[in-house]
Amino acid sequence: MIRIILDACVLGDFFSQYFDASRASRGQARFTTDTFLSTQAANEINKIIESHRSDRDRAILGKVVIPPLALIELVRKWDEMVKERFSPQVLKAAIQQQPDWLNIASWDSDLLPYFLQVPNSVFIDGVCKSIEWTDAVYPATALSYGEGNVVATSDKRLIALGQAYTKVKFY
Repeated sequence: MIRIILDACVLGDFFSQYFDASRASRGQARFTTDTFLSTQAANEINKIIESHRSDRDRAILGKVVIPPLALIELVRKWDEMVKERFSPQVLKAAIQQQPDWLNIASWDSDLLPYFLQVPNSVFIDGVCKSIEWTDAVYPATALSYGEGNVVATSDKRLIALGQAYTKVKFY
């Protein structure tokens, strides 16, 4: 079962399409490339949703996962990330009535061992850059579900981490 973990910037694009009747329309139509949502991530989300619609793909039944920190960051940077594409009331309703393919991850002490598995630095253009805990939460969340899951991100440090770290994929 594949899970795709959405970082805060990707989450803004995800919900923007999710709430737009002319785009993904609450998962009834396909997600597409956006400002922060990559083609690979959109394709992975579409596969997960499709697997929940049909019984034939039960082996790949996955989840779109939202870490609580992504929601906090989305609200904290609302104007920058949302840009009036949807309202707080609509977001609240979606959180309260999640589709079966969407999951808000838990955030408790069980996540700590997975934080410890995430490297604390990465090289970008030959320069060592630290991975802050606010960035490490995304691969740690992915690892908490097992290896081979995906983090959808636009963060350069996490993308660089994905080039050297094979337990989690980064799109």
